[in-house]
Formats: sequence, C-alpha cells, structure tokens
Amino acid sequence: MERGNLRAWQDTSETRIAHTTILLVGPDSAIQRTLEKALRELASSVVVARDFDEAGALAARRSRPPSIVMLPEIEIDPDEFESSLAALRIRTRSPELVPIAYGRAPHDERRQALREAGVDLALFGRFGRHALRFQVNRALSP
Repeated sequence: MERGNLRAWQDTSETRIAHTTILLVGPDSAIQRTLEKALRELASSVVVARDFDEAGALAARRSRPPSIVMLPEIEIDPDEFESSLAALRIRTRSPELVPIAYGRAPHDERRQALREAGVDLALFGRFGRHALRFQVNRALSP
C-alpha cells in the first residue's frame, strides 16, 4: 500500500466524524475518559456531561447541534429512555441524535429492552479505536 493512501485513511480531519459533536454522558469513569480522548483523536467535538440535563444545557449553547449521545449501558432505564432522549433532542436542536451505549455486555433480555427503547448501537466489553470509529460512522450514516 502506498504511504500516501495510508495517511489519507488515517486522517479524519475531512470526514463527517471531524464535523460532528458527540455528547458523552454519565458519571466520571476511566472508560469515559478513555472514550473522550479517543473521540478527540478522531477530531470530533466532545461535550462531557454528568446527565441528560447537563448535556442539554451545554449542547444548547453550542453553534452546532450534537449528532451522537454516548452513555453507559448501566445508566439507561429502558422504560424512560425514549422520552428522555426525545427531550434531549428538542433541547439540543438535534432531531436525529443517535444513542450509542457502552460498558459491560448485558444479558440477552437487557439487550432486547435496550433495542426496544431505541438503543441500536453499542460498544460492549473490550473495544478498540477501530470499533469506536465504526460505531460512530454507523451513527452518522443516513
């Protein structure tokens, strides 16, 4: 492979990822800090917040609405998630805000409940930057 082609593949400054704002919601944790660093390395704009209320307030002040909200799977209440996400979409002016869950892999019933609540994308268990990039690109796909 030609060196120039490899560099173009690694450079994310001209991709949709580079022009997107990602909300990273949840309690401060090692995985959240790792995700924040990895997302910034993809040239994304990252807004870190403790909960949806803070995320909405912080994102509402930005000129570009967020496209993705990432949050720990354990923090998601499937019974309330759809309405909480709808309120966050309104507050952030982002009608197509896509959720991505992360954390330990839940059991099958919990996965089904998350899907029914609208969480179709996830990063469960151990994952690397390529899996992160893949899920972010999926979230940004029309």
